[in-house]
Amino acid sequence: MTSATRESTTIRIPRETHERLKALAAESGQQIAEIVARAVDEEARRRFMQRYNEAYARLKADPAAWAAYRADLADWDVTLGDGLDPNDDWSELLAAGPDGVEFVDADDEGDGGHNGAHAGTRTGPGARRGCAAHADGAVT
Repeated sequence: MTSATRESTTIRIPRETHERLKALAAESGQQIAEIVARAVDEEARRRFMQRYNEAYARLKADPAAWAAYRADLADWDVTLGDGLDPNDDWSELLAAGPDGVEFVDADDEGDGGHNGAHAGTRTGPGARRGCAAHADGAVT
């Protein structure tokens, strides 16, 4: 964020605060406006997290609501691995990063006759898991 790309306004702050801002700017090489913007972002995040933690504490204090919440979590826990084996070697996929992964659309040709059954299937580096419908273990 630069002051040239954003509209600005003037705020009144105590002189001591301005001196501290100038010192922080000199130390970091940033503009005072960047330091103020970051401080406002951090304060907003701190307040959000405070409200979140307070709401979570209220939920936990209500045994029935807490039990319902935990039951919902358990229902979603089954989706965490998507059937992938955490013991597999995922180093190629991790090294490829998001740009090295290709997703197959349901309309793509070569879907192995499954009419879109492989939609969203991971292909590319590290995609070594085959389809159970293919005896040869081909990745489609």
